[in-house]
Amino acid sequence: MVKACMDESGIHEGAHVCVIGGYWGSAKKWARFELRWREIIKDTGESSLKEFHSTDFWYCDGRRKGGIRKMERH
Repeated sequence: MVKACMDESGIHEGAHVCVIGGYWGSAKKWARFELRWREIIKDTGESSLKEFHSTDFWYCDGRRKGGIRKMERH
């Protein structure tokens, strides 16, 4: 079985482009990823984090907004 996580941007009124990006992999690879992701969240001390949206952490030009500082070492 293949699993995918995808997200879109640019579907709002006035957007000039729409972009869809994501990751796909086998169920086994996703299970390994999910275990590692939980370890990363645990290491940050942000156990209440349920979703990750990169716009909460980085500006479009790549500068970091702040957010979880320990995330950088992973």
